Amino acid sequence: MLWPARACTLALLTLLACREDAAPPLAVETETPRDTVGPDPNPAPSPTVEIWVDGSPQVDLRAWSADGQPWSLLPENPAAYGLSAVLSTRVLSARSGEPLFYEVADERLAVLLRRDPDGSVQALRTRGLTAPIRTLAAHGRFEAWWDRGLWVQDFESTDEPRRYAVPEAIHSIPSLYVWGDHDLAAVVAGEDGWHAYRVSASGAPADLGVVGSLEDAGVWSSGGRLFFRHGEALTDVAPDGERTTIPSGGYYGTWVYGSTALFADNGTGATWVDFETGMTREVDGFTDDALAQQVVSRGGHVVLKRADGALGAFDMRTGEVRWVPDAVTEGGPYGVATDGRRLVVSRRDLEVYDVASGTVLHRWEGVSGFWALMLDEGQVLLQDVLPQGAYVVRRVALDTGAAEEVPGTFGLGLWGDTVILGPSSHSSEIWLAALGVSPPLGPFQVDPSTEWLERITVTPPRFLHSRLVSGYELVEHTLIDAQRRPIWRLETTLNDELWVSGDRVWRFDEEAETLSFLDLDVSPPELRSVVVNGASRSHSWPARSSIIVQVGDELVEVYADGAQATTRVLGRYTPVHSYSSARDQRDLWAMHGRDLHRFGLDGQASLRVRLPEGSRVSLAVMTEERVVVRAEVGGVDRYYSVAVGGAAESFEFSAAAIGVGLSYSMLDPQGRLVREEEGRLVAYGASEEPEVLLAPADGEVDRFWVSEGRWLALTRGAGGNQLWWSSPEGPRHVQASSVPMQGWFRPLGEGLILVSNPTGQLLVDLAERRVTRVPRDANGAWSWLEEGRLVGPVSGRDGLWVWDMRSNTLTPMLVPGFGWSFVVEVLPSRVE
Repeated sequence: MLWPARACTLALLTLLACREDAAPPLAVETETPRDTVGPDPNPAPSPTVEIWVDGSPQVDLRAWSADGQPWSLLPENPAAYGLSAVLSTRVLSARSGEPLFYEVADERLAVLLRRDPDGSVQALRTRGLTAPIRTLAAHGRFEAWWDRGLWVQDFESTDEPRRYAVPEAIHSIPSLYVWGDHDLAAVVAGEDGWHAYRVSASGAPADLGVVGSLEDAGVWSSGGRLFFRHGEALTDVAPDGERTTIPSGGYYGTWVYGSTALFADNGTGATWVDFETGMTREVDGFTDDALAQQVVSRGGHVVLKRADGALGAFDMRTGEVRWVPDAVTEGGPYGVATDGRRLVVSRRDLEVYDVASGTVLHRWEGVSGFWALMLDEGQVLLQDVLPQGAYVVRRVALDTGAAEEVPGTFGLGLWGDTVILGPSSHSSEIWLAALGVSPPLGPFQVDPSTEWLERITVTPPRFLHSRLVSGYELVEHTLIDAQRRPIWRLETTLNDELWVSGDRVWRFDEEAETLSFLDLDVSPPELRSVVVNGASRSHSWPARSSIIVQVGDELVEVYADGAQATTRVLGRYTPVHSYSSARDQRDLWAMHGRDLHRFGLDGQASLRVRLPEGSRVSLAVMTEERVVVRAEVGGVDRYYSVAVGGAAESFEFSAAAIGVGLSYSMLDPQGRLVREEEGRLVAYGASEEPEVLLAPADGEVDRFWVSEGRWLALTRGAGGNQLWWSSPEGPRHVQASSVPMQGWFRPLGEGLILVSNPTGQLLVDLAERRVTRVPRDANGAWSWLEEGRLVGPVSGRDGLWVWDMRSNTLTPMLVPGFGWSFVVEVLPSRVE
């Protein structure tokens, strides 16, 4: 997904139409792929980065067998494995009948443990948390990982890991998949397409050749099988290289059982395939439904659903389905599962059906769950969530309805008759980290369903943490500094508004008609209040760190003047609000009669446009240069493009522009709607006919964006992919790949564009027209950190990393256990 960069320091460039004399493309320099990237031993200090760790590291890991009590998988003596403590865990393999493999880690090291069914535990190896993530194959006989080459290590041998070089023509980091019972698949992108390598415990990887096109193929693994999707066909690649093609539509679900697979189409049916016999069968009546979490039972059965809501038990071994017409699902959430004999549906009650006769065997009241998993012992596991937000697992005996409940989730896997229990809550964490600052500051624990954290733009940064308490009736607000110290607390009702506006925290008590700001210059902070009689409908004005309220037919600003809260009457205005968030609406927009005004940073009104009489006005799209104003006149919507600053300038969009809509368009600095149309990039404005911005001679526009005062477009044609952008001299472009393939790009700010494709990543400097290839083991979701350095998560590694383009070094900034991290924001100041 693309999004505008926050920093805009380059001069805005004027958009021009495509010219025949546009500059020739700048080819990517051919070079030997850089395999020398390493950590910077002494990185210079960096700005502070706000980091979101999605799913905070789970310390405890428990197992719950079908006939016993939950027990812990963690070692009683972590020091015996070289760990100071167990701070996080990760399950790698939980296949029934095979050993259980999982990692436990402290703040530095991760140890791979193997637990056999008899209860014996063996430590297999230790790695640093900053080392690449490994993939287990052949039921734990060996593992493989990518670290400037493909590494393989056999656990049943005392030999050192073996490294195999990947051909230089292939730039991407391999995707590693478990493949059958004996091998592992390494899928890499070469200039001629996707290559599949068969990796075994011994011997060099075997190149099975090109298995898919880079232009339209996707790859994934399920049940130990490898699949490629290309166009309307699906290909299964066996470990011996044999391929089976399944002609069908766009699949949204895949279930694999042994040598058979069921591929659910996009709401039009499903295809069952037996790869050993070559038999296929179309399954009629199968509809797109929220059953993506369904798994195949150990007996080889899965639940299907028809258009009329009836459920059925599908036999993966034969391809036959038996429908149970009385077993229906309406609304949700609900859990469904089957073992072929019985089918269970869990909503508020648990219903048990006999598949053969379709009759109801049992109905157990009050036994609910939104996800169900069948056990062979006449039991079902139900995942549910309590009103407080905690997750629980219920084990229910189908014949008696007897239920047991323990905290946790069972999404980590079923190991024989034992379920691996994950965390009972899915809270996330916010960290503050920087190079040269140790230890990192954090975490702030946040539950996305009941808590939120908002940064206040002061130095050093402070955060307003809000959480629902007392049964969702009250909100507790806490002001926290960068060292995680609570500075101030306040409890409000849900109707009592608390705002962060610029560098101020405001409270509006509508019942008392009082507005207060939090004075941070005193210790402890205090609320400074002013009574505004008749005040209602408060809104933030972040550009001035103030609040506006409606008082009768007048608009009043409340702002901080030293230690006093002061009011200023703006006049007879009615505020105009945006479809987007209040964060996007930095300025104040208001109507006075038919006139739309903008109040800027100086607090003064500037007339922008006069609208038709009786208009109901809102702001549909906002950028730094333009806004799109929606005016409803007599039940008809009319749209206007209005300049934000400078001379008052506006135009009404044509009927053609309104016809294309706003959903798949973007607003350029001239206020036109930019969109892809028939392979071209066009702009709709006041004219009925759009202006053609880019009509590539080779290929068509694949993706586009508007950022930093210019449009950008990625095109795909026979000559490969090209990145185009507008400039005062006309459209410019560089070569992004030599062959056509799927591609993505994202502006990073400062005129840098990150282009990603299956063969790797490129950084394009628009001002210098310079292209830099990202090292093969540094592909990541990069964000701009500062001059010469990027920050983001890196493929195949835990944590958050910094890549210094100047020294070609890759240095960890934060490795918070096994949580998945991404950048929220690079803060404008360092936190000491």
